[in-house]
Amino acid sequence: MNIHDPQTMKDDEPLLKIEKNNPALLAGNWSQLCTTCKIVRPLRAKHCSTCDRCVEQFDHHCPWISNCIGKKNKWDFFMFLILEVSAMVITGAVSLTRVLTDPAAPSSFGAWLSHLGMHHVGALSFLIVDFFLFFGVAVLTAIQASQVSQASSVNYAKLPVVVHVSFSTLSEQLYSLP
Repeated sequence: MNIHDPQTMKDDEPLLKIEKNNPALLAGNWSQLCTTCKIVRPLRAKHCSTCDRCVEQFDHHCPWISNCIGKKNKWDFFMFLILEVSAMVITGAVSLTRVLTDPAAPSSFGAWLSHLGMHHVGALSFLIVDFFLFFGVAVLTAIQASQVSQASSVNYAKLPVVVHVSFSTLSEQLYSLP
C-alpha cells in the first residue's frame, strides 16, 4: 500500500496532497504552501480568511461587495468605484436642481431657507449625506486608480520594505562612473 496514493489520503493531511516534485518546493519556497486550500500558491497570492480561498494578486477583501479584490477583478472594482462616484454626482445634481428650481419657493433668502427646511427635508438630508460620502468615495477611487496605474495594492502598503544593497557592486558602479 502506497501512503502517497491520492485515494488513501485523508483531508487532515493537506501537505500530502501537494506534489513533492513541485518547482516551488524544490527551490525551498515553503511560504508558498497554503495548508488551508491544499495548494502551492502562485506568487503574490494570499489566503483570505473571510472568503476561505487563495486569491491571486490579492489586494484586499472588500466588505461592500463581499468579495476579494485581486488579479481577475481589480479593473471591475475600479469601474465600480467610477460608476459609484458618477452616480453620486448625478443624484446630487438632480436633488440640488429640484431644490433650486422649486416654483413655490419664496424669493427672499431667509424665507427660502425656511421653505427649504419645511418642504424639502428629504432632499436636503440626501444632499448633506451625499456631499460627505462623495469625498470619501472619490478619495478611495483616486487611491485605487493610483495603485492600478502603478501595479501596486493595498496589501503591499502593509508590508515592510526591505532593501538589499551589495556594497561590492555599489563600489564597482561608483568607480566606473565617468
